[in-house]
Amino acid sequence: MLFVDPNGDGVEGDSALWVDPTLVFADGRTEPLVDRTWTSADALWDSASIRRSTSGRPLTFHGRPIAAAISTLAASRIEYALPPGVARFRATGAIDERTKAPSEGGTVRFVVSASTLGSSDTPSTTRIDVDLRQLGLSAAVRVRDLWAHRSIGTVQGTFSPELAFHGAGLYRLFADPLTSSEEAMLAG
Repeated sequence: MLFVDPNGDGVEGDSALWVDPTLVFADGRTEPLVDRTWTSADALWDSASIRRSTSGRPLTFHGRPIAAAISTLAASRIEYALPPGVARFRATGAIDERTKAPSEGGTVRFVVSASTLGSSDTPSTTRIDVDLRQLGLSAAVRVRDLWAHRSIGTVQGTFSPELAFHGAGLYRLFADPLTSSEEAMLAG
């Protein structure tokens, strides 16, 4: 799987390129990944594409046209079923310079995850760090998961729920102690 994650500074200019993505086989052969069809792609605005930018324009890298690339907006997850014998993956990660000038650049993190069929090392969740001080909460707070109808516990500083990739969560933060009637209402 190929992941492109935003780096926590928003997604403006986060149009990412996997330039010359190549499968390297154990016997030394190579195959352009763009010649294969992905099994699934989940990207912001359904923006994943091959051999063209997310805006539909021709691709460039360091001012030169490029023929082999996968383009996507962060956050994205692109999955391929690989043929037997693949030993390595090779690509250059870049920001699409036609979307935003390199000096202004977007910031993303490129991640490659390889797993065999049936293995459990493919991430299905991602941790979302929420700095509670940015919300004006410097003391410990109690957290309740409103969709699961359960108390998470007390946290201070950073709340870091694990969410499904492209998932969402809804939480209530309590800065003050609950009254007994509030406790009873939330328990039901």
